[in-house]
Amino acid sequence: MSLLVNAYTRGPDGSMMFIEPENHAQELAGFESYRRKLYGSQASRVLGLQLLPTLNGRDLYAEGVDVERLRAEAELALANIKLFEVETGATSDSLRSRFENIIAAARQASAVGGGVVIW
Repeated sequence: MSLLVNAYTRGPDGSMMFIEPENHAQELAGFESYRRKLYGSQASRVLGLQLLPTLNGRDLYAEGVDVERLRAEAELALANIKLFEVETGATSDSLRSRFENIIAAARQASAVGGGVVIW
């Protein structure tokens, strides 16, 4: 299975209404094993990330100020991609696209006052 990242808004009844990305490859946040291997990694803890490591045990829902926090965490991880590359054994190109997709979803959500889910 794959982890997906999606921006969404809330309908009048509180239901999540997903915002379709331009390309469905932009929804990819990694393999299911990335919950532990990437997002819950030692590198995440060393960088002081707080939201992304929660993926190790559950899906992540970011709304309000947490959308900006999520974007900032993904940008920090992206700036330190080599730490993750060494720990996961994955290529920086592969990891880069995962963090870029999270950043793009957070920007999309911010533009419309919505949220981001990684599931």
